[in-house]
Amino acid sequence: MPYHLPVLLNPLLNAIFNCPSPKTSSLKQMFSRLDDERFFILVPSTETLLQFQDLESGLELAELCYHYDFVASHIVVIKDPTKDVPDQRSIYNTDFTTLNGRKLSIRYRNSTIVTGDGFTERRKITIKEINLLPTFNDYLKGSNYTPILHISMPLCGDLVPLDELQVFSKVAGNKYSKQEQAPLPFDEEQKKVLYFEQRIQSISDVAERVALTFHLTKARIKKAISVIGIRTEWLNTRDSIRQIISLDKRLNHLEDLDAMIYDYVELKLFTDIQQQLSEIVEDQELEHRFDFKALRSISLNQVPTNFYPKDEKSFSLASVVELEKSVNDALEYLKSIDLKTTHSGKLEVLSTTMRLLSREINGISTDADTLLSLFVLLICRSQVTGLVRTLTYLTNFEISETSIKFGLQGYVLSTFEAALSFFHQDTVDSLTKKCASNKKIWASIQKHSKVEAELLSSNLRIRTDSGESLLSICIQSHNNEVLTTLLANFESEFPLEDILDDRDFALSTLLIQALQVQNSQAAAILSEIILKSCTESEVRSYLNSPNLHNRITAHYIMQDISLLESVGRYFNWEHKDINGHTPLFAVFRSYDAVNYDEIVTKVLDQVVKWYANNNKPFNFKIHEDPKGNTLLHVMKSGIESLLKLPDVNVNKPDSKGLTPLMIYSRYNRITNIETIMKDERLLCDLVQQPLVMTSLDFTKNPKVTKTILDATFNREPVVIHSLRFEERKWKIGIFSEGIFKKYSLDLIQYYLRYLKIMYPCSFHPVQLLTNELRLLGIYGVPGVLRLQSYHTFKKLDMLFSYVNTRGKLWLGKDEEELKVLLDVPTPYLSESERFIKLEPEEINGIQTFLKYNLAEFQKLRNCLIILKKLAIVQQIKHRDVITMRNSFLSLGNQMSQKGVAKSFENTNCAWSYDLSYYEFTRNLEYLEHSVVTLLNNFESLLAKTTLWWKHFGELMELKKEWKKNFPNDKAPPSSANRNFIDTYIEGKRSKFRNKLSNQLKMSSLNLKKIGGEIKTTHESIAVGINLFIEFKEQFYHDHIVKSIVDQRIRENKQIMQQLIDTMKGHV
Repeated sequence: MPYHLPVLLNPLLNAIFNCPSPKTSSLKQMFSRLDDERFFILVPSTETLLQFQDLESGLELAELCYHYDFVASHIVVIKDPTKDVPDQRSIYNTDFTTLNGRKLSIRYRNSTIVTGDGFTERRKITIKEINLLPTFNDYLKGSNYTPILHISMPLCGDLVPLDELQVFSKVAGNKYSKQEQAPLPFDEEQKKVLYFEQRIQSISDVAERVALTFHLTKARIKKAISVIGIRTEWLNTRDSIRQIISLDKRLNHLEDLDAMIYDYVELKLFTDIQQQLSEIVEDQELEHRFDFKALRSISLNQVPTNFYPKDEKSFSLASVVELEKSVNDALEYLKSIDLKTTHSGKLEVLSTTMRLLSREINGISTDADTLLSLFVLLICRSQVTGLVRTLTYLTNFEISETSIKFGLQGYVLSTFEAALSFFHQDTVDSLTKKCASNKKIWASIQKHSKVEAELLSSNLRIRTDSGESLLSICIQSHNNEVLTTLLANFESEFPLEDILDDRDFALSTLLIQALQVQNSQAAAILSEIILKSCTESEVRSYLNSPNLHNRITAHYIMQDISLLESVGRYFNWEHKDINGHTPLFAVFRSYDAVNYDEIVTKVLDQVVKWYANNNKPFNFKIHEDPKGNTLLHVMKSGIESLLKLPDVNVNKPDSKGLTPLMIYSRYNRITNIETIMKDERLLCDLVQQPLVMTSLDFTKNPKVTKTILDATFNREPVVIHSLRFEERKWKIGIFSEGIFKKYSLDLIQYYLRYLKIMYPCSFHPVQLLTNELRLLGIYGVPGVLRLQSYHTFKKLDMLFSYVNTRGKLWLGKDEEELKVLLDVPTPYLSESERFIKLEPEEINGIQTFLKYNLAEFQKLRNCLIILKKLAIVQQIKHRDVITMRNSFLSLGNQMSQKGVAKSFENTNCAWSYDLSYYEFTRNLEYLEHSVVTLLNNFESLLAKTTLWWKHFGELMELKKEWKKNFPNDKAPPSSANRNFIDTYIEGKRSKFRNKLSNQLKMSSLNLKKIGGEIKTTHESIAVGINLFIEFKEQFYHDHIVKSIVDQRIRENKQIMQQLIDTMKGHV
């Protein structure tokens, strides 16, 4: 049978596993070392190996896969620890050595590999996926499968894209190169100053003079009593430093020397100047002249601006809301002014603040008077202290006088100075009185105390420093009495347009605010006004108006589900917030809601109606979040209604590889588990990558485990799962006949020993399973261990399920009780069963029977091997097709021409489901090893028949010898008639006769003993063959045809569903 398969797409896998002539290959050294070893391989993605080359060697990575050093760097050989130190086997390892002696470590928490000694550089590489590749060649005999760890990039090599792929913009950028973030301009300035200082420090004589100059200047600045005095010292210091540097040829050639000296002097003296200025202008600061904190509550309408015209008809609340947002943005920027330690930094803060306040809003431009008023408002609200000191520093310590007297910077400083000049006793008293009135009104509303009518009516347009109107404060404080009064008695001050335009700083409408604080009465009042007073387009526009988080009213509808019936049809249920959540998704995640099931049911019904009314199919894909979580993933309970919808994908994994069932298992959502396990579309054995965990592995609650197992029991009589370390032992869970028990791994091996004793000629591969259990964890990688145990447990399922049909399993017993039951000696046979005389004709019949069955079962084994290889080919080539398709799409959306690239976006989908392929291969392997077990039994019995013939030939020779020497077998003559010679001869004859007689007896006894073994074994084998034939037919139906076909049908349905979802994404 040929060694190799059709060429594999991944060059590294093809080089290792698919070599047509390993003895003459360039990798023959590797093959000789791996001959009968166990190992695992770290395999870079096929896309990387085909699209990149090694810069150092100049070879493509696909060619490098046939060079020993590169390949050996990705192979880790495992020494079987049970051969030397069986009591010291380690399940989890972190440090490994490659075939060529290089070191690496695996960090399991974040699924990464870190290279170590022997590699040219330290790399941190992500593990993408772990799987087991069945052995299909004849030159790697160490194991029936090889663990493959798919990694994001090679462990070695300097990677650059192939020349022909430079057309692809992202590939040309080399995704493996280290991308350094461009430094900020401010960082560059700091670096230049620090570099300048280092240059000065490197010249000792210059450094000493500069240090002395700064030391003297700092001392004089501390003694200065006026701003002019500080400025004089500062200017003199600049001149002194310039003179020192200009005389030194090693420094005076630097570019922008004056600017560099300015920055350097500022760096050295900034703190000292600021401290002394604080003392000099302390009495002039606003916080020392007035009760500055009392001004914080000033409202925008209480400073003169052109946004509050005398003509009420020209007033636009929407413009005021936008202006409030600009003021708030500017306020946050102004607060950072004290953090700046340079003249340019502080001036930049003021310039940006001014620019934010000067933005044109809805056609209304900000004139000089309005800008001044806004700056005053900003100063009051920001409560930034030391502003006089800041102004003094900016106007006296500039790089040049012209820089702050003209242009934008001059305008900024003059406006800032005018705003500070605004604060004198009269204006402050007026502002303080207004702030006190504001605070009184807001406090009265919040505390639900009576508000003076006159005071309220004269301040209806006031807004807090959070951009909240009186209506907003009423809503948030649940003061619906005042809210009703304002809406009923002051309709002209709160017209419909203002109600629609009113927003806070988060841009939330009044209705959203009512829902956020769960003010149902206010929400009802507002929705009634809107529905009765607005057109349908206005209603849709208002309800779908997004806030700062891009959430619309529907994202908060779970706070008051009573509104759904009246406003639900107006929502855009496909609108996504900044987290990528649709309103339906947000509702499904409202886990704290008391009536969660009622809410999600009503909202889902409304969304289904909305799709129907808009003549659109329900689009599940659009309701996924960016992490791949579907509605099924996030639904806490009540998934029945969701499963009834067409096109729902019950197996779709999120970006972490977690299916809905895995999520339910992790978070103990028992009712969801019970429901989804009844769905015929469910693939309950899906494995998460790269942790390689099933839904049962995610369970921590015994009730959840039992719920899954109860549902699984309807499909499988015995379920073995979840290898876990508990009570200082490795234990597995077994569910049989409705009873769940945990048994140690040692006990399961003891159970297999029991089966071997009780059914010595059974066709089941008991010895193979014993060896697999013994070698669990030999690779030291948790993900590989889980895959090993997963497939081994599936084989044990089949074995125990079969034993369950033949008799008692006892798997409901406690461990100690079960151990006693299993502690049985080898069955004792009676003498008549142990010693049986067989005739040559019987032996010939047995041999004929065995040889015939041997030939027939060898044919069956060969067929199974071929079928298994074909299944492996199908599995590998299927993945190759998926890889090529995704690689093509990936390259497509990297095209330099954006129009072309856009057509490839969002077309990738995980088509590949390996579950049925693995199951098919595993089941074929189980059947193959069952046949091998029978063949071993045949060959063992044939060996015994050969031994029987040997003993039979010896017996015939002994009988022939007896007949020759004792033909008549008469009694010897009396000793009285014999002489000495006759007596001597007769004595020797008697001894020979006795010896020959004993040999005849022993030979006959051995022949009977072997005959008994042959007879018993033959009968057991005959029974085993009959049972196998019966088992094989049922196995074909249940495990080869039906289960795999059903599995493939369900998987293909998922693939088709993904295609449909992808197509919907492009519509």
